[in-house]
Amino acid sequence: MPAHTEGYIQAGDNRLHYLQVGQGNKLLLAFHGYGSEAKQFLSLAARLADVYTTIAINLPHYGNSHWEENSVLHPNDVVQLIDTLCVRFNTKQISLLGYSIGGRIVLKIAETIPCRIEKIVLLAPDGLRFNRFYHFLTMNTFGRRLFKDFLTYPGRYTWLLNIARDMKIVSASRYKFSTRYIQTTHSRSFLLKVWPCLKLMVPDEKELKIVLNKYKIPVTIFMGKQDSIIPLKLGYSFCAGLNTANLVVLDKGHHVLDAETLPQIAQALDN
Repeated sequence: MPAHTEGYIQAGDNRLHYLQVGQGNKLLLAFHGYGSEAKQFLSLAARLADVYTTIAINLPHYGNSHWEENSVLHPNDVVQLIDTLCVRFNTKQISLLGYSIGGRIVLKIAETIPCRIEKIVLLAPDGLRFNRFYHFLTMNTFGRRLFKDFLTYPGRYTWLLNIARDMKIVSASRYKFSTRYIQTTHSRSFLLKVWPCLKLMVPDEKELKIVLNKYKIPVTIFMGKQDSIIPLKLGYSFCAGLNTANLVVLDKGHHVLDAETLPQIAQALDN
């Protein structure tokens, strides 16, 4: 495992655990994907060690982060976190790296404080389009109750989920996601904590595109042709109308960060 140090940083009333790699003058803040941890960025960060100091954050309920059970991550919490890091590392701007659900967090940060962002790199990112399904399950009163009941008593809903898939009411990717993360009591409990916790970290696509263009923030997006979780068509749609966006299509699925793609992703950050 590449050399790194560890620490904690305040986010509202909670503390997030992070891994730090490199001694570069530029600051890179990285957010991992669902079911992973900050350590997924260590090899990439090691490649960038001369250019960037990388802070890879363990999201709420991940790794060694200290997060209260029903606490929600607010955009202001992340702004506070970034302010602290910028003072600590004596910089006014940061670059952002986000994988899957971490990509959605990156996009919300960019929408909130675009003047502080130098560059964005996204890997199979969530948040490219407003997700009504996620909004219903985390923001609607009935949806929240249904979500909790589904994860507490999945046997009640399996048949209904199968019918919804066969009738194409639920897409193949959502069906795959739903069945994958209800296999065990632990996985269901974890999903019930994480999804609601991140419900406020959702960008407004229209406003986001306006500020990305206004501040001319370079955005590079790596997506897989066979990605059934974040379909490639969302990448094309998102990049339409963006003046500084670059979509890199890989012959992969959702897992786009590996030994083969490390040099290409590192180059996008170091360019």
